[in-house]
Amino acid sequence: MVSLSDGIELNTKNRKLLAKLFRQPKPKDIKYQEVERLLLGLGAIKSEKAGSNVAFFYNGHITQLHIPHPDPTFCGGRIKAIKEYLITAGVVNENI
Repeated sequence: MVSLSDGIELNTKNRKLLAKLFRQPKPKDIKYQEVERLLLGLGAIKSEKAGSNVAFFYNGHITQLHIPHPDPTFCGGRIKAIKEYLITAGVVNENI
């Protein structure tokens, strides 16, 4: 079970996605729209960049994502980077 940092509240869909992101083995069906919903639900600020790139600012930290296309599913390396961002930004406790 993923442990949220103090003061962070998420709706049920976002809690389920967060748990899915941190499960082993790594999920292979995380879509960009789900991650965007999670980050915006946390209160992140989204900034459109050139092409299919977007940046999210949360708690003094930034992550840049490339919107995958034509398949909207993230690859394993990108999922790892999203997990690291969530830890660094203080969303989840580091002892996962």
